[in-house]
Parts: sequence; structure tokens; C-alpha cells
Amino acid sequence: MRWASLLVLVGCAHTVSDGRVELARARRAVAQGEPNRAIDLYDRVPRFSQAWPMAVFEASRERANLKLYGRALGQIMTLRAPQLADWVFPEAFAIEADIYSQNCYYKRALAIAAHFRAAVLPLRDRVMDLLGGAPLGKEVPWIATRLTGATTEAQRWDQLDHLLVEIDLAETTLDDIEARSREQMTALVDGDDKQWTWIVQVVDDQHHSWHFDGEYWPDELGYYNVPLRSSCVRKRGVRTTLF
Repeated sequence: MRWASLLVLVGCAHTVSDGRVELARARRAVAQGEPNRAIDLYDRVPRFSQAWPMAVFEASRERANLKLYGRALGQIMTLRAPQLADWVFPEAFAIEADIYSQNCYYKRALAIAAHFRAAVLPLRDRVMDLLGGAPLGKEVPWIATRLTGATTEAQRWDQLDHLLVEIDLAETTLDDIEARSREQMTALVDGDDKQWTWIVQVVDDQHHSWHFDGEYWPDELGYYNVPLRSSCVRKRGVRTTLF
């Protein structure tokens, strides 16, 4: 059945719209302060269209802001699928780390920050080189992906500058999350020993629920959910209130 689903997706890959109209409408809803409407519009961006990875990321941000943590984490997991390896969103690391920190999974938040520093932060120098006019190589596919559609030098520089801003913003946010997490670890019980890594598909009329086994399938992308229960508890007379 999964192979059949894969064949259908491949067959339709050339007929879906690029999703730019739906993405623009979702962003307009965000600007108007309508996050729920924005999420609905993000979810309408055709899967595997040109705009879909960006829509998945931006929807995860809006869901995190609404404390819809399970779906937000599930969408970040989608962005890390091999099928989307050419797309990297620095701010997704900050969103993910903040969710775990807010729910008192401090070690997990610190591990995400460390992964960002090892995997993404070194690429800032590469972006700076490109801003200086260096040629674009094949060693950083996600930079090339972000430059798709940039037909002029001005557009190329604008996209590269935006990437640099994303990296810097993610680093600053993660610095704050790390400091907060380390401080809170001294006062609160860390729940990292509890199970948090299992992932299931969102259940609706067309999807069934099962445990994620580490293998991504195209027909599952975009439907992941990470069940997350707050691990914040009392310790030494200290209590945290998240909501």
C-alpha cells in the first residue's frame, strides 16, 4: 500500500501548483493577527509543491505560538526528512528547543542547541563568503535551494542576507534558551528520562496512527505528531506555571 501511495505522489508531482498563492494568503493572515486562519491556509499549500517546505516551517511556528506543541514538533520532524534534505530552516531549531524547554525537557533543549551549533552555525561563514561574491558550490545544497528563483544579483543578495538574519536570530534565541534551561535545571526536575521520542501520525478520516520507526515515507510527510506532556513538577517547594 505504501508503494502505491509513493507511485501516486510521483505521478502527481508535475501537476500540483507551486503553492505561492496559498503561502502568500497564509502570511497575510499572520500579519493580520489571525494565526488559526493562517494555519488553515498553510495546510492548504499543496504537498511537495515549491512553497510547501516553507509553509510547513511557518505553520510549525504559528502552532508553537498557540501551544499546539505536538503538531509543531511533528512538522519540524517533517522538515528533517531525507526527501527535504535540501531545505534547512535555522529558526526551526530554536522553535523546537523552546518547546522542550517550556515543558521542562531541559537536556533535550540543550542537545538541540548543540546540534544547531555543530550543523548550521559553521555555514554562516559560507553565507558571508557568498555575500562577498564567492561562487556557489554544491557543498551547501540548502543555500542553493533558497536561491531558486533569484534571477538578479539584487534578489540573490536579498536571499543570502535573509539567510544570514535567520542564522543570527536562531543563534541569539538559542543562547537565551540555553541560559534559561541551565538556570531552571537547578530548581526543577528534568523529565528527560521519560519517553518523548516516539512519533505517530495525526489521526483523521484518511490517516491511521502508528509508531514512527525512523524511516520516512512520502505519504506520511506533513502528518506527524509528537505527543508531548509537560514534565514540569514541584521540587524543593518550587513550582513552575507554563500556561
